[in-house]
Amino acid sequence: LNGDTLIQTLNQYNIKSLIHAAAITPDIEHEMKSFSKISSINYNGTLSVLEAAKKVGIEKFFYISSCTVYGETGYIDQLLDEKKSIPLPVNLYEITKYAGERLALRYKTLYDLPLTVCRLGYVYGAWEHYTGLRQTLSVPFQVTKAAYEKTTIHLPRPGVRDWIYS
Repeated sequence: LNGDTLIQTLNQYNIKSLIHAAAITPDIEHEMKSFSKISSINYNGTLSVLEAAKKVGIEKFFYISSCTVYGETGYIDQLLDEKKSIPLPVNLYEITKYAGERLALRYKTLYDLPLTVCRLGYVYGAWEHYTGLRQTLSVPFQVTKAAYEKTTIHLPRPGVRDWIYS
C-alpha cells in the first residue's frame, strides 16, 4: 500500500491499533541483485506506515523488529541485553530492521506517537516457505527439510538460539 491508500484504509475501517512487521528478508543473491529496491521497501515502507499512523491518530503502534539487529553481537554475547549489547547488523535485513527501529523511536519522540518496538527472537513454523520476499528460512526449517530429503547440510555457525514457534 502507498501512504495515501493506507491512510484511507485506516480511516475507512476506523483502525486505532497498528502492527507493522512487513519486510523483505532476502538471501545474499537477492540482496546483491536488488539492494536498492529492498532497502527502499523495508525503510521507506516503515516511514510510510509511521506517517500514516501519525496522520490518522493511531492509538497503539507496534513496530515488530527482530533480534537479528544484533548481527555479529548475537554470536559474541552469551546473553543479549537491550541496554548493554551493541547492535552490529551486517546483512540488509538486519540493517533495515535496525534503521526501522531507530526511525520508529524518533517518531515516538517527535510526534508523541504511542509506539512500542518489539524485538522478536528467531521465528520459525509451519507457515514458512519460500515466497520471493522471504528467501532466508530458519535453521530449524532448513535442518528439517534436509532430514526429510535425507541430505546433509553444513551450518555456517552453531544453531543455538532462542527459537519462537509460530
